[in-house]
Amino acid sequence: MAVITLLFCRNFIFEKTEIVFDFKCIEGWSMVTYRGGVKFSDFVSTYNLHKEAAMRYVGFVTPDTDYYVGVDMPSAMHPQTIICYEMNGETLPMETATLYD
Repeated sequence: MAVITLLFCRNFIFEKTEIVFDFKCIEGWSMVTYRGGVKFSDFVSTYNLHKEAAMRYVGFVTPDTDYYVGVDMPSAMHPQTIICYEMNGETLPMETATLYD
């Protein structure tokens, strides 16, 4: 299995993408949040990661390693999939920045 580790920092050159996330829980509650971040596909293109993007899955882990998610590559490359660093106008601490699609 091929693994590539990249450090994502706030001093980046990407255009911010904003998405309204309307979460509806199966338990009956819902929440609308406003998220800002970088399109994963833009990240791949900017850093010429096309060979890596040919893999079947991509995994993301928070810096504290408490959270991990694996995503199939077609979903990760969708234009609405972002590496989220902002929620409801507030910058997220780096240990909680994550992927949303």
